[in-house]
Parts: sequence; structure tokens; C-alpha cells
Amino acid sequence: MADRTKPKTDEVGELELPIEHFLTYRLLTLTNHLNRQAMHILETQASLRLPEWRCLAFIHQCSCARGKASLHEVAEETAMDRGLVTRSVQGLVSKGHVLTERDSKDRRVVHAALTRQGHELFQRMLPVMRQRQMQLLNALSPHDRKSVYRILDRLNTAAEEYDYENLRQ
Repeated sequence: MADRTKPKTDEVGELELPIEHFLTYRLLTLTNHLNRQAMHILETQASLRLPEWRCLAFIHQCSCARGKASLHEVAEETAMDRGLVTRSVQGLVSKGHVLTERDSKDRRVVHAALTRQGHELFQRMLPVMRQRQMQLLNALSPHDRKSVYRILDRLNTAAEEYDYENLRQ
């Protein structure tokens, strides 16, 4: 395996960046690996797809705070495409885990809330998913955990602030 920690430079001092050194590639490969693991757990233990779990978890979080969540909120907070959220919530509705209703004041807005069955499923799967998170975090020291989260926050801010228009020039 190539040494991923020290990018090489070419003869004029420019960084050579094989794909393994692209931050986006590294994050994508890690995300894909972790998603495959999560998909396997959710499919085998709960008959859920990963996007359904993410919607279920966010709707549960909102249910605890105010009883329901709009599908727009779910899309925003989970960083999922609105169409994927709609399909995922429809799947949860068909499985009896979620109820939806249109907003009485704005018919374009759809609210979702967990059913009792949805709450029970969430409570059953949450310890499993938390255990998975802890296994991942246990690979890091407490200091490294704080550093990872701090770095991810910085990268997220940088990505949000990046001026894509200047990229074309």
C-alpha cells in the first residue's frame, strides 16, 4: 500500500497528488466503507435501508423535541436529496414506522412523525448503531477524537465558503 501521509513533489516542487492523496477521495472511500457496514447491519437486523434509518433517526429526534418534522427539515439536516427523503419516508410509511400529514396552513409542507412501531424500532436499533460508533471512535484517543471533529468542522466550513466560480478561471 502506498504511503498516504507524505505526498511527493515533482522536479519543480509541485505536489504530485495521486488519487489516494485527494482529500475528497479519502473521505469518499471511508464513507463508502462505513455505509456498507451500516447497510448490512440495518438490512439484516431491521429490514431498513440506510436512508430510511437516517430519516427515522432525525424524525425521532424531532419527535422528542416537538412531535414531528417536515420532510424539508429531514432533507436539510440529513444532507440527503429531497427525492431520496420522500422515497425513504414513503418506505417507512409502508412499513408502519412513520405517519405523514400535510401542513394545514401550507399544503406543500409534509410533516412526518414516528408511529409506536417506529419508536420501538428506533429504540431497538439505536444501541446497535451506537455500539458501531463506539467501535469506530475507540480506534482514536480522546485527543484524536476532538481533533477529528474540529478538523471536520473546519473542512465543512471551508467547503461551504469555497468560491466555485473562481475554480473555472
